[in-house]
Amino acid sequence: MAVTDNDLELLDSYLDDALEIGEVDALRVRLTGDGELVAALDQIRSERAARRSFFAGLEPDDASTGALASRIQSSVDRRRQFAGRLRAIRYAAAAAACVLVGFFARGIFDRAPIAGDNSGTSLVNKSGSGVDLRKVASYQVTLRDETGKVIAVQRFDSIEKAQEFAADLARWQSHSERLASGRFVLSADRF
Repeated sequence: MAVTDNDLELLDSYLDDALEIGEVDALRVRLTGDGELVAALDQIRSERAARRSFFAGLEPDDASTGALASRIQSSVDRRRQFAGRLRAIRYAAAAAACVLVGFFARGIFDRAPIAGDNSGTSLVNKSGSGVDLRKVASYQVTLRDETGKVIAVQRFDSIEKAQEFAADLARWQSHSERLASGRFVLSADRF
């Protein structure tokens, strides 16, 4: 008689001790009279033994697990040491960058005036007039109100034009002050 899938499942359950007592007795009776069923049981037992020995061979022994653990620990230690050195290098690089920026910025922001150079100095500055004349990339005249707030900046390509503008503005301001106070009689107007 041929062994069916149900018989194979029954034999697996028998080897797992998952059958009840009545089922075990009925299976033992069948095993005494059926040679194919006995051969199938022996086949299942040998396959289980082969799987058990295969998986037992895959498990590492204590020496190999200890060697793996020590390699992992040494790798972690090397990475920690490298991270510490890298951190120190980053701090040194940041400090060097700050020194370089300070060195180059010193030339831009802390430039001493050259003899005879009027850059950065006020050429025309009447007290209360609100007019400053400075040399930048070009010559500029800064106009300020009574509170000192910048209201306009006029740029010129030569110092003569800037000084002429500043002088004209100073004359206009003095005329405006005279008109406001009533001390001025207009005889001619240049503007």
